Amino acid sequence: MIVVIADDFSGAAELAGVAAARGFKAEVQTRFEPQADADVIAVTTETRLLDEREAVRITGEIAQQIAAANPAWIYKKTDSVLRGNIRAEIVAILAVTGQTGCLASVRRGVCL
Repeated sequence: MIVVIADDFSGAAELAGVAAARGFKAEVQTRFEPQADADVIAVTTETRLLDEREAVRITGEIAQQIAAANPAWIYKKTDSVLRGNIRAEIVAILAVTGQTGCLASVRRGVCL
């Protein structure tokens, strides 16, 4: 399973659509439900317009749930014009997953 963490619904829907177009079973979730029968789960945190502290709290909680499901990949979808709490949310995901670094892709977000 690949899990996408997006800070808004449209970003989650975009990547679920890309995955589906490439033959993966994909779905968008507003709460992480690991029992879903999907190859790609795109979760929206709805944190883009929140203050940094609240965005980190929510993203960290969701990342913890995702890490417990042991996905093959976690992909952090970011806004194309860099709106939101991008750095703080990436740091929160890294802290929860125990990862020490990530791969950045300017075109599509940040991949952990």
